[in-house]
Amino acid sequence: QHGIPFGTQYDFGTQPFTKVNLTYVAGKDSPVHYLSENDREIYYRTGPPYLATAKDMYEIVLTWCDFVPRVHQEYTHLLGEMYAYCLAAAHLKKPHQQVSSLMISNIYAKDNGLIEGWPFLDKIYPAEKACDHFEPHQLPFTLHYAQNYMLGKWFFSKYRLSPRFISCKAPLLIEPPKDIGVDYDFFVKPGEKKEYGKREPLQIPHWRARAAFTLCNVIPRMNEASIFFKDRHCDRQTANYQKKYVFHKNMDPNINNYTNYREQTFSK
Repeated sequence: QHGIPFGTQYDFGTQPFTKVNLTYVAGKDSPVHYLSENDREIYYRTGPPYLATAKDMYEIVLTWCDFVPRVHQEYTHLLGEMYAYCLAAAHLKKPHQQVSSLMISNIYAKDNGLIEGWPFLDKIYPAEKACDHFEPHQLPFTLHYAQNYMLGKWFFSKYRLSPRFISCKAPLLIEPPKDIGVDYDFFVKPGEKKEYGKREPLQIPHWRARAAFTLCNVIPRMNEASIFFKDRHCDRQTANYQKKYVFHKNMDPNINNYTNYREQTFSK
């Protein structure tokens, strides 16, 4: 229905309205100036995934593109482009119905005040089944892998992955076993030189299930992306299809020789 877009609830409160000069970004007569604190919180604390009619999204995007450069002049940090979207929607008087079921990202969600689409896993599957196959209708639309995901020494972070991972020479990631959710109730961070080997507890079972689910889904899909590239752009005889890439020198939690794999590089 036109005029009733949906957006995912994010935990940045009313910052889109407080971190920039609203007059500079939207103009002195913009409706953004007249929204109550409550309306800002309820209708415009939103981010992707979005759902809207083509008409509404087209109108929002035009204004969004107009606002983004000015927002970035005022606020140069992460989420600036999302703040610009919120302001564009408010400027056009298109309040968003906020939903929490479209996305999963933070394994600690709900326990730390965030709300995400984890109930499918929390209510139905114990940790030992977190890596089982799920039917599409059981899953949220998006896995936003913007966090560190850790269980035992299994780890993934897009920020620590080599920028040359998708290349001809780089190996594929080693994929975790299906029972990872029951093998560990802790994690060991890679690259922590001062306290490398320290076990950080994951006390709550659904934290472990969420970490296992994410690792079992993100890592194979990253490999699929790399294989897609290798199959089409590399010499099949020399391309590296070996699953050898990990973020720890040794995957045994009891063997903790320090290494920092963020500095690992691969030739083109």
